Amino acid sequence: MRWNVSTDDPNNLSTVKERMMRLARIRSGSKLDRIEYLTTLAKGKNVLDVGVVEHSRNFVNSPTWLHQYIAKASRECLGVDILRDEIEYIRSLGFNVQCHDLTQSPMNYSFELIICGEVLEHIDAPGMFLKNLAEMLIPNGTIVITVPNPWYINASLKSSFGRNPFVDSVDHVAWYDAATLMELGSRCGLKLTKYTYFNIGIASFRSFKANIMFFLKPLWLALGCKPELFSKTLVYEFQRN
Repeated sequence: MRWNVSTDDPNNLSTVKERMMRLARIRSGSKLDRIEYLTTLAKGKNVLDVGVVEHSRNFVNSPTWLHQYIAKASRECLGVDILRDEIEYIRSLGFNVQCHDLTQSPMNYSFELIICGEVLEHIDAPGMFLKNLAEMLIPNGTIVITVPNPWYINASLKSSFGRNPFVDSVDHVAWYDAATLMELGSRCGLKLTKYTYFNIGIASFRSFKANIMFFLKPLWLALGCKPELFSKTLVYEFQRN
């Protein structure tokens, strides 16, 4: 049920508390690896993978290029992106991909699973994008969205204490957290059913200070910090409402 059915004040204390409780009920434990988790979800399914280019064709040669794993694990997989030349190149490698702008219209296909890995923060029409994804989702299908965590400790500390303004990426147009995505999804006919975070190992960092900060993670947690603070990426799962 939309919050405005019972009140016209989005800051009403009971309304805010109810939203917090709903989010607490769908908050899940950590996942060890983003690619492994998304690949597991895709196994044996008919999948749409959105944003397969990852900025340029050079990412095709990276061991972290997500689409290669999704395509291998799924029963059927279609990749989509708006970069036509890059899509043509990826197709020449044998992948089933198409050029299409999902902020403009849905595709004439249906899917069990739609994966949007690090895509939503780049899009200037997120509502239309999610509505079009919802139209392509079969009943009981799932949309999985991963986005940068706005409360990630590295971003928070750099924003608070850095000499210069913090910039995560010059191509990002928004930050999302569980509360904003629950509201955005509900406006687009989607229900947020689960969200969680990915663990980061100390070996992931080049900076000595960052490694020290994560080495002290048990202390931060003992002081009451949420474990999401140490996750650069969060994953959100939606179904049609």
